[in-house]
Amino acid sequence: RKATKASLIEALLESRMLTRIAARSASVAGRRLYATETAKANETDRKATKVKLTFATPYEAIKVGEVDSVVIPGASGVFTASANSAATISQMQPGLLRIKDGQTESKYIVSGGFAIVRRDSSVAVSAAEAVALEDVDVEAAKAYMNQAQSKMNSASNEQEKAIARIQFETAQQIVRVATNTK
Repeated sequence: RKATKASLIEALLESRMLTRIAARSASVAGRRLYATETAKANETDRKATKVKLTFATPYEAIKVGEVDSVVIPGASGVFTASANSAATISQMQPGLLRIKDGQTESKYIVSGGFAIVRRDSSVAVSAAEAVALEDVDVEAAKAYMNQAQSKMNSASNEQEKAIARIQFETAQQIVRVATNTK
């Protein structure tokens, strides 16, 4: 019996050792395959000449398609996403978003949101609100800004004052962007 137990233990250890060796070999082979596939994908990605853009608000897809570049008002500053840009995730500040495609440029005032630039030259821009620059009525925005300033000055409590301040700053940003780019 001792010989039988010893042989069973040896067989079990050998079996475990073989399993570990097989698992390691499979893991190494898997990593090599993944590395090879990733390198091939990166090589393909680096050949991109256009950006695959998805620009949307919660209620509307504004632009979906290939473009040359997107100029984004990031929270840390304005930056350009073009083909083969580094991967980035950025919160957007209120400002002007520019979509360039050949000789045409579309301009949108965005209220903020997020922009995700991926290594495969795709860009996802999600804005809470977006308005085409040509659709902005600067005089109406100025009137709204003045109303908001009056509300801010006459607010009876901090909550009313905070709401009026947000309205004022939003209108002020719209007026600033619209008058500097039209």
